[in-house]
Amino acid sequence: MNKIKYRSKLDETMHEMAKGLFNEGIMDEKTMREFDVSCIKPVKPNSTAKPSLVPPQDPVKPKSSKRPG
Repeated sequence: MNKIKYRSKLDETMHEMAKGLFNEGIMDEKTMREFDVSCIKPVKPNSTAKPSLVPPQDPVKPKSSKRPG
């Protein structure tokens, strides 16, 4: 699992406190998401990976015409 990267040590501390309040039901989800956006560094897309528009397919095995027996 990827480690969360914070903008600063202070942001990490504030986010951890907010997460505790959220887990106890004191803070609502909308406010928690605002803390996520303000405290966590955005993820940069991987420039080496090429997005594929067609998902990879498993090779299809031909059905045998022979019947057991």
